Parts: sequence; structure tokens; C-alpha cells
Amino acid sequence: MRPTLSSTILGATFAMVATMVMAVPIASLERRDVFSPPVIRPGAGEVWPKGTWQMVVWNTTNAPEQITNPVGKIILRSVDKGRLLLDKPLATGFNILDGKYNLTVRNDIDAGQYQVVLMGDSGNWGPTFSIIDSSFVDQTDSDSEEDDWYSEE
Repeated sequence: MRPTLSSTILGATFAMVATMVMAVPIASLERRDVFSPPVIRPGAGEVWPKGTWQMVVWNTTNAPEQITNPVGKIILRSVDKGRLLLDKPLATGFNILDGKYNLTVRNDIDAGQYQVVLMGDSGNWGPTFSIIDSSFVDQTDSDSEEDDWYSEE
């Protein structure tokens, strides 16, 4: 079937209108920046026993005014297995601009080498640290001042 003159004009008009609509900027959208704060803690070589309270800390110094996703999620990357543990998040639903989050190290994670991955706008990995079975923790020095660094404020 041959196209008629009216169907050709209608098609051309539709294409022109669609092009003009896509070229019009939308005034209601604000400019947003991707924010990728560096993970400070856990530091390289730190040891986290399973079942203990720990604090993840990241630097929010250079945060832009508008970020694309302010809702954070903390997951682990297994260095030993070379994969993200997406099915076992350590924390979700916090404000990425808080700069820190207290959490309990999950007991259902294999002991090994890990990196914290802070997700929100983007995913950024921290330094490599270890998670160990809690049976290897020396409980005799549990009242030391070093244990106070993770207390909630």
C-alpha cells in the first residue's frame, strides 16, 4: 500500500512536534551532582569480630548542595571471592550526608578480607579490612578506652 499525501504530512508533522518537545528544557528539574565520599573507616588492616558494634565513617566535606540520591546503603565486597554481598547489607536507609553509621557486624558472613562499599549516589570502596569469627576475640580487655570510639552520640 502506497502512503497518501495526508499520511505523509501527518507523519512529518508528528516528527517535527516530537523533536521540538524533546528540545525544550524542563525548568522544574534542578541540577544535581553525583557525590562519592571517600570511606575513612574501617581503615586498612582493621579487624571486625562478628557480632560486634562497629562504625563506618566517610568524608562529607566536599558534598554538593544537590545530590542525586541522599539515601545510603552499606554493603560488603568480599576481597577473597571478588564479589559484592548485595544480599547481606550491613545498613540501609540512612542519610549519606551523616558521615558515619553505627552497625552490628553480621554473624552470617564468612570470616575473611572485605571492603566496605558505601552506596548512595555512587558506590565507593574503602580500604581492605578483616572480619573474624567472634570466638577469636580476647574478651579480657573489654573495658579499654579504645572501645568507646563506636559509641553513639
